[in-house]
Amino acid sequence: MADDADEQARQAQMRAGRMLGQRLAKIGRKAALQRSTGFRIPELDADPPADGPTSLWLLSDGRLRARTSDGVVRQYLTETAASSPVSAVTRPVQSSPRRYRGVYLADWGVNFCQVHGRENGRDLFYGRQSDAHGTRRIMLGFNDQAMRADLAGATIRQVQLHAVNVSARWDRGVEVYYGAHGQDAPPAQWSSVRRFAYHGLWPVIGSGEEWRTIPQWFGTQFQAGTIKGITVEQPNGAESYYGQMAWASFAIAIDYTK
Repeated sequence: MADDADEQARQAQMRAGRMLGQRLAKIGRKAALQRSTGFRIPELDADPPADGPTSLWLLSDGRLRARTSDGVVRQYLTETAASSPVSAVTRPVQSSPRRYRGVYLADWGVNFCQVHGRENGRDLFYGRQSDAHGTRRIMLGFNDQAMRADLAGATIRQVQLHAVNVSARWDRGVEVYYGAHGQDAPPAQWSSVRRFAYHGLWPVIGSGEEWRTIPQWFGTQFQAGTIKGITVEQPNGAESYYGQMAWASFAIAIDYTK
């Protein structure tokens, strides 16, 4: 009888060993499968049906959503944000901003000198060329209403200025100083809101009167309605940097996105 009991015990141990071996082999196959395939969340264009097998999914616009056992759909906005009940409506993907370029010609231009006050004419002078007029300054106006309409809600990317020196103190051109004013129409007296916002070497006509990039400040101030036009005013010590410009050559180009 003792021999029978020992044999039964040995047989039981062998069966237990085989079962353990089968379980270990199954676990090994499952681990190998997970290593080779990984865990993947299905990516869908819309929420799956409520009676389907999928309870966790990723929408094509990047939102992670899940359906709980009671049928509530929850959306996980960020790694740290708490989930909240949401509807099953798919949010549209917003398009990226588009880039535009607006070009605005000067509507008017007036000249002011120390001797005669306001001067009229299409050719405008700046600086001190002689004692007959003293130091001259220029005011130019633009269609600021059209600018504000175009730039409403926009982000300014670049501002450029075009102007032609009809003549200048030197053939290579002179340093021209630009500011801004807030007048809607040609005033009887000189006016400005900022001096020397930008200066650059301006060539004489025929010597490369190309567009020049100027500070974005001009664009943002036109956008806000703070300025309505630009000025040319040489500073003390640079008044002999004189020249003559045609006001019809002035134009401002603004690159923006919205």
